[in-house]
Amino acid sequence: MILQDVDKGNGETLAQAVERQITGRTWGRVRHLHVDLRGGRVAVHGVTRSYYEKQLAIQAVYEALGEATLAPVDIHIEVQAV
Repeated sequence: MILQDVDKGNGETLAQAVERQITGRTWGRVRHLHVDLRGGRVAVHGVTRSYYEKQLAIQAVYEALGEATLAPVDIHIEVQAV
């Protein structure tokens, strides 16, 4: 399956759906969140305060993409104590 940032039929692109899923799963605790879909890859960028929140974000990405997606996922979420 080739991954593209396409409209999911409700006016929301796949990247927006992934961001929404991450925000919901982490209660908005990933700051500076940005999802980029390019070249068949998913790149997630952001900053959070704990490795637990980072793990929740990773799980949210795979939930949003679905189990059939074989696209490579790059997670660039920094954990910074505030």
